[in-house]
Amino acid sequence: MANDFNTPMIHEVLTFLIQSQCGLNGTNPKVCCPTNEVQTSK
Repeated sequence: MANDFNTPMIHEVLTFLIQSQCGLNGTNPKVCCPTNEVQTSK
């Protein structure tokens, strides 16, 4: 995973973060943690 803002994220990580978005707090996105274990590929 990217450890700074200058390193691009891999597609799978970006997709996971987009799918984890669950609403807004003003203009800031809320990120919800899944209640089930998430399977990821390495």
